[in-house]
Amino acid sequence: MLDITLGVLVLGWIGSCICCFRAPQGVFRRAGISAMGVLVGTVAIWQGGNNVLEKFDLTWRSWVNTCFLVVMILACLAIPICAAGCMYKRKQWLFQMMCLLCVAELLIGGWWGMFFAALSYQPERDIVWEGRALVEEDQGFLGTRFAYYPRVGPLFKGKENVYVTYEMDKRLCLD
Repeated sequence: MLDITLGVLVLGWIGSCICCFRAPQGVFRRAGISAMGVLVGTVAIWQGGNNVLEKFDLTWRSWVNTCFLVVMILACLAIPICAAGCMYKRKQWLFQMMCLLCVAELLIGGWWGMFFAALSYQPERDIVWEGRALVEEDQGFLGTRFAYYPRVGPLFKGKENVYVTYEMDKRLCLD
């Protein structure tokens, strides 16, 4: 059932993109094409950055991944809304179908998107331990797990963890 739901949403979303491209000039068309550009740019920077960072044994920090995910979700939710706006004065039956798609996408995609965005964020803080700059990441969802990675900058961290603990009292730099 989930596969069918996702398939219908993806096909509807692709149809929304086509509607935005085929619509006459206007605010909704510009907004829809801009949302597609933001989506493509975000995916290119996120995944292309992953490939480049992997060569240097680096990765994005948790908050950066969450920001990329939220921008992608918002762009994906905006495109069918813009497509419905493009169809408002042209074909009434297509406008009604796009409105139903928007409602379904906002209910399903919005809830799943917020759920995934909330789960993708892992609280982290920068610490200095024995002269080394580290990022402490709280990876415990239901339990306790703290992982420490080399701090490379505000956007990046080392890929391999330096230290992992499952106990609160064995954390580095306790508060």
